Amino acid sequence: MIGTLVGAVLLCLAATATPQPLDRVVAVVEREAVTASQMLREMRLGVLLRAGLCAARHVQLPRPGAGVDPAAEVLAHQLQDHVIDQRLVLGQVRRQGAAAVGEAELAQRQSALYGRFDSRAAALAALAELGASEADLVAMLRRDLANERFLHSRLAPRAAVGARLEVPDPQGVEHGTREAGEAARDPQPDAALPTVALDSEVLRAWLAQLRQHGETRVLGANGRLELLRSGEAEARGPW
Repeated sequence: MIGTLVGAVLLCLAATATPQPLDRVVAVVEREAVTASQMLREMRLGVLLRAGLCAARHVQLPRPGAGVDPAAEVLAHQLQDHVIDQRLVLGQVRRQGAAAVGEAELAQRQSALYGRFDSRAAALAALAELGASEADLVAMLRRDLANERFLHSRLAPRAAVGARLEVPDPQGVEHGTREAGEAARDPQPDAALPTVALDSEVLRAWLAQLRQHGETRVLGANGRLELLRSGEAEARGPW
């Protein structure tokens, strides 16, 4: 929680960022290309859910190079790592299966976010400001809920008995009422929505194995897609 608050403060105090070209492939996760616009949208929605609109407004993709604030760059990489991790977990959900997400549970999570704003219109305006639609939000909430169910069902029992976490080799598995522009009421950072604890030792070890077995590629400082080297995300730590 402390890390989230520090990150939120850094984002809110960030200067206006240099516009970045969108729709360039910035990562390949689970054999799926992730464009800059997709990555940025998921990063911003993740921050909106956990830290609020003020912080989400200033989220930018990693921008290695001179003149970039080191703390802001580390935070950008951590947010990108979080998006990659969510997509890696989803790959396991697709392979191994998980209980379907109930519509009532999904609606409750969505309502919890919308309740932070003065109206539904204000919430939709905030999404639009972040380059996202309501459909994008619902899809992300559904994915995150499915991932949480999977993690709790698969990892909690293993953590209890201290079993070694095994990850199947992915190469051997088929992949299967206000005006719209009116300002929204920004929530306090500690009013975060319920979310799975992403900083547990068991989960971190499991995610490290996923990264090691997969062929995740990210855009490097040289402008090319490079394999995500083992230990990079672990060294940065979770957001």
